[in-house]
Amino acid sequence: MHNKLLTQLKLFHQTAKVPLVAMVACSAAFGYLLARPAFSSDFLLNFFGVFFLACGAASFNSVQEKEADASYIRTRNRPVASGLISRKAASIFAVVNCLLGLILLYLCAGNLLPMALGLVALVTYNLIYTPLKQVSEFALIPGGIVGAIPPYIGWTSAGGASFAPLIWAVMALFFLWQPPHFCLILLQYAEDYRQKGDFTNLITRFSVSRVKKIIAIWLLSFLTIVLSLTVIPGFLSHTGRLILATGAPVFITGFLLYLFLNSNPRYKILFVSLNSFLFGIMTLLAFSSFMINE
Repeated sequence: MHNKLLTQLKLFHQTAKVPLVAMVACSAAFGYLLARPAFSSDFLLNFFGVFFLACGAASFNSVQEKEADASYIRTRNRPVASGLISRKAASIFAVVNCLLGLILLYLCAGNLLPMALGLVALVTYNLIYTPLKQVSEFALIPGGIVGAIPPYIGWTSAGGASFAPLIWAVMALFFLWQPPHFCLILLQYAEDYRQKGDFTNLITRFSVSRVKKIIAIWLLSFLTIVLSLTVIPGFLSHTGRLILATGAPVFITGFLLYLFLNSNPRYKILFVSLNSFLFGIMTLLAFSSFMINE
């Protein structure tokens, strides 16, 4: 009985894509700390509100993509795709998580804005991005928008000004990070996607070299926003500005040199390094927020 329960919990953990969801919740937490650098009960409500809402969205995604997931090597062992969890059970799990997340977001802020933003993210992800990514590479745009919303949820939950330049720059970072992040997955599993041919995306439409150039364009735009953070007044210390102004160009240059000059780049390493780079930027910004408000 105990082992069966653990197995079921593990399957629902996989259905909700918890490691990915945890990153989404962290982005909301970073947004909160930029506006209000304090680890309070509201901070926890914000974090877990976004976490459970994202768990629900990811679970709905597993239901929506059951057939597509079953046809690819990378995803065919997912619980819903493999039949280990029924669509009905996954859907109920998704609804419960979404409702819990929305309630926590309302309790966190005491107003409807964070909860409304959560609903916008949910609808955009499950009703626009998920269906669109099966038929068009332009799904990257709504996908990027969804990725940019969680930091804004955190920021508004903490009472941050809606049109503050800092949070919009941070949102732009998350928006511009999404396409290279997704393209690296496509490159890593290029043969799998091409053999099926029923999933229209950049790797089925363009050559590997062309996809690499697309990654470069998005990353150079990403770098521009990173450097813009160094000129926002009254936020970063001189040391922080120096770290961003020198470290970001060095990282992006090294990243692109490895991507283009290596005949067989390890896309998984690039994927992890890009995610870690964004996490490092957000950690630096959150630390600066604490230092300024001491």
